Amino acid sequence: MTGTFAPAGRAGRGRYVRLVSAFAAALAPVAVLSAEPAPLALAATAASLAVAGLFLTPIAATSYVLTQQATAPGQRTEAFAWLSTGQAAGNAAGAAMAGLTAAAGPAAALGVLPAAVALAALLARSRLPPDTPAGQ
Repeated sequence: MTGTFAPAGRAGRGRYVRLVSAFAAALAPVAVLSAEPAPLALAATAASLAVAGLFLTPIAATSYVLTQQATAPGQRTEAFAWLSTGQAAGNAAGAAMAGLTAAAGPAAALGVLPAAVALAALLARSRLPPDTPAGQ
C-alpha cells in the first residue's frame, strides 16, 4: 500500500508495467502452491495472496493518474467512466474465468491468475505510450 503514496509525477507506463509484473510474480507462488492441497500449502497460498494484494491499490492509483495525464480536462469524466467500466468488466471476466477453470480443480483456477496478470503486463507494455521525460 505504501506504493500508492509515491509522487504522482512518477506514474507512467514504466511504473504501471513494473507494478503489474510484480503482481504477476507475487501470484506465481499461488499457482505452484495450489498444486498440492495440504494444510501447510493452504497457509502459504493465503500468505502469497496477502502479499499479492498489496499491489492492487498502487496499480489502481497509477491507472487513475495515467488516465488523468492522458486526457484533456473536458474529457476526463468520460475517461474515468471508461476506466471504471473497464475495471468492472475485468472483474466480471475474471470471475467468469475462475468459474470455468474451477471445474478443472483449484490448481487450474489459481494457476490462471499469474498468467492473466502477466498477459495484462505484456499488453500494457505494448499498448501504452512510452514515458516522456519531465517537461515535454
